[in-house]
Amino acid sequence: MIVGGVAEIKAIKAQLPYALPELNWERFMQQPRSFQQIIGEAQQFLTREGIPGWLIYDYRHSNPIFRQVVTPSGHVTRPCFLFIPDSGPARLLTHHVDAGKFASEADGAGETGLELLVYSSRQTLLDYLGQVLSGRSQVAMEYSAHNVLPRVSQVDAGTVELVRSLGPEVVSSADLMQYATQRWTPQQLAGHQRAAAKLGQIVNQAFQRIGERLADPSPPTPSPQPSPGGRGAGGEGN
Repeated sequence: MIVGGVAEIKAIKAQLPYALPELNWERFMQQPRSFQQIIGEAQQFLTREGIPGWLIYDYRHSNPIFRQVVTPSGHVTRPCFLFIPDSGPARLLTHHVDAGKFASEADGAGETGLELLVYSSRQTLLDYLGQVLSGRSQVAMEYSAHNVLPRVSQVDAGTVELVRSLGPEVVSSADLMQYATQRWTPQQLAGHQRAAAKLGQIVNQAFQRIGERLADPSPPTPSPQPSPGGRGAGGEGN
């Protein structure tokens, strides 16, 4: 995956002292998955693995996975919990001062659905969270036991304790979040395979050439170079 946008890539290219061939850079960019795609694939994984739900917690950009699933229209100042059950609509717990920043996400969720649960105090947050997790024996979160996978471990210990106190066992979402948000599309996989085949061919040709040169240590014959002022290699120009 190429990091950065098409404009950034073209800006870097313009600063190079040599020319690069024109490429359709958009083909190499990883297109973001839609909300519906992520929810659908997450629910496939949850059902297959027997996990009742995925709880994505975020507070002021603490969890990058949250914004890969939902995109608020502005800066969110209060804690949010996005709950994706193994079936049915997703539910987003958000404070009333931030609720309007998710209105477009809720309106555009289509058949998959996104229900907003708007809290106004610590107690109403706990009440809604208890309702969402009621009857759930397990919930996946961005948590890694003993911090074995630091990039997965995005939820603070206090929030994990809070969720556990409401009943569910907290399990790691490591495989789930990769399945729902990080997999290549078939087109991206095909492009990767083409690039790998070409690179392998280039490496093999390079080592073949190195072997030929080692077997024949005589220096290569230089190609004739034109003389300054338009003179050719065989004589003077007019």
